[in-house]
Amino acid sequence: EVRITASVSHPTGGAARDPHVLLNETAHRLHRHPLGDFDQRHTYDGQNRSSGPDWYILEFPAPVQINCLEMTMGFAFQNGSWWTALAVEVLGGDGCWQSVERLSVVPPYPSSDDRAERRPFEKYTFTFEVIVTRAVRLIGQPGGLDQFTSLARIAVYHRDLSRWRPESYLGSR
Repeated sequence: EVRITASVSHPTGGAARDPHVLLNETAHRLHRHPLGDFDQRHTYDGQNRSSGPDWYILEFPAPVQINCLEMTMGFAFQNGSWWTALAVEVLGGDGCWQSVERLSVVPPYPSSDDRAERRPFEKYTFTFEVIVTRAVRLIGQPGGLDQFTSLARIAVYHRDLSRWRPESYLGSR
């Protein structure tokens, strides 16, 4: 079974407490569903300023081959819920986190520290060189006045990138 943890283990507010709600296959399929039908998990802890980066870790029971991570954002609040810097890392055989090679994201993730045009349940697809790992981490600087992030879904895949292009799925966000 896949295990998921987040940088804030006891968030406050109205979002889900259990990070396993992020392992769903429906948050990015909004068609004819009210937004309230979908759970989200955030790192808001009521303390405002973060003490470091926010992260979400997926751990696998055995090594897996991956080259794609999909992140579906949660609600964009006035006081935060987005990232100002963002990276994908994998756990190396030495037990240390290392950045993935040749990371790209579709659509480009806005790193400005404001709510701007952020939409709830916006999907971003990160692709990178194929790697075998037991864990992957989405990590970055939380944004907004209260410096927190909010996700509705996180998933990893091994895809044939010579045939599959995330750009072709932008209309299904």
